[in-house]
Amino acid sequence: MLPDGDLLHILSQSKDATAIYDSADLNIRFVNKAMLDIWGKDSAVLGKTFEQALPEIKSQPFASLLKDVWQTGKIYRATDTPATLIVNGELKTSFFDFEFRAIKDETGNTIAILNTANDVTSRVLAWQQVAEKQRREQQLIDALSQSNSHIKITNEYLSAINSDLDISNESITKLNESLQQSQTDFKRLVAQAPVAILVFRGKDLTIDLVNGPMLEILDKDSSIIGMPLMEGLPELKGERAVELLFKVFETGKGAEGKEVPARMMRNGLLETRYFNFSYRPLREGDNIVGVMGLAVEVTDQVMARKCLEAILSEKTVLEQNLRANERRLQGILDTIAEGVVITDVTGKPVYVNPMGLTITGLTEQHFFNRKYNDATWLNERIDGSVLPKEDHPLYVAMRTALPVYDQEIGVVIEGREKTYIAMNAAPLIDEHDQVSGGIVTFTDVTNRRRILQEKDDFISVASHELKTPVASLKGALQLLNLKLSGISPDMLAKLVAQANKSLK
Repeated sequence: MLPDGDLLHILSQSKDATAIYDSADLNIRFVNKAMLDIWGKDSAVLGKTFEQALPEIKSQPFASLLKDVWQTGKIYRATDTPATLIVNGELKTSFFDFEFRAIKDETGNTIAILNTANDVTSRVLAWQQVAEKQRREQQLIDALSQSNSHIKITNEYLSAINSDLDISNESITKLNESLQQSQTDFKRLVAQAPVAILVFRGKDLTIDLVNGPMLEILDKDSSIIGMPLMEGLPELKGERAVELLFKVFETGKGAEGKEVPARMMRNGLLETRYFNFSYRPLREGDNIVGVMGLAVEVTDQVMARKCLEAILSEKTVLEQNLRANERRLQGILDTIAEGVVITDVTGKPVYVNPMGLTITGLTEQHFFNRKYNDATWLNERIDGSVLPKEDHPLYVAMRTALPVYDQEIGVVIEGREKTYIAMNAAPLIDEHDQVSGGIVTFTDVTNRRRILQEKDDFISVASHELKTPVASLKGALQLLNLKLSGISPDMLAKLVAQANKSLK
């Protein structure tokens, strides 16, 4: 899965206009170049609210629609919607298909709104031109019908008014020429339209007109013209978009589609693609003779949004796991039998667990106002000499970037007896492989150190007290050894008594 930064970089390069708002007051968290071009703004809008960035939009409904999506979590979509924006210093009205989609966390709360938009001004203008052409065609048809009626009346009196008949025939010729010109103009409009257009005729939806953008979408060439839909595009059988075409022909009611999936050929392979489309019936008088379809492919936009939604969902899960791990770690640190201290790179504490406060006898406030080499306490070696800052285990660990294990030092804090602690120290390494601080674990070994001192004192005293009787015992035995052959009974008894006394 791509990191958030990589995904936002991809969206920034997308040709589909995209913006993300991350607060209820519509703070602009992300906007790509395509959306900035639509707004007529630059990247300075980042960090501003939607209404601050686009003050000309206040009298239009978009801000209130966005806020409603934030509150309700519902998706809002619209097509062919006019919006008036300041572009290149001038107010300009264009038409857009857009979507406001609420992005929610695992609890259902809205955490962002994804705004996607397509400028469909050319499509709307094309439809307006098509409607105008149809209106003109209908006028011509009506005029032709009326003219035919005149012809019928004229024929009844043909023998009497030949001159009037000639005039009527000339009028019909002109009307037919106008109708032909209208059809030519309509075909030219379809061919030159920037949006994909396909025109069908008859109940089997025979392909009558198709322009270049539509052929590109269909991955076909102009040889499909004149074929029924299911013959020219058999791979589309059963697709929702095709079923709607037949329904429009049968009912005479137009249809719209937003991000509708369709299995289509591309480079000789079937793949799922997504489209926004609009279908309109073609009429001759009261009869439906065909269907016109306009389509815009939005596959990249849909896939980008789905990818973003998946990343946001995964991020939510990761954050939940991280918080759970933090709670478990905090529980361990709070109950561990050792003191734990974390410092920044200067040695100033940023964390201490409850056992650390118990061992040092300090409050959190007093603890965080000190450093490991603070002048308000004295660090000593075991022999009682002063421990320089450079030899302190934490200083050594951060200087060498190597851990230090099982070092005992004495800590003298004003107003308290000397405390002996056994310490382990290790450096904290950041993502740039630089030392960013240190961590220390320690236990109170004061009682153990006192017992060892008492043992040393006992051995010293015992050694001193044994010297005198042992020396006396040794002297008596040496005299016995020297005078064993010629010693008197009295001397022997005296020396034995002295040895027994010393031994006792």
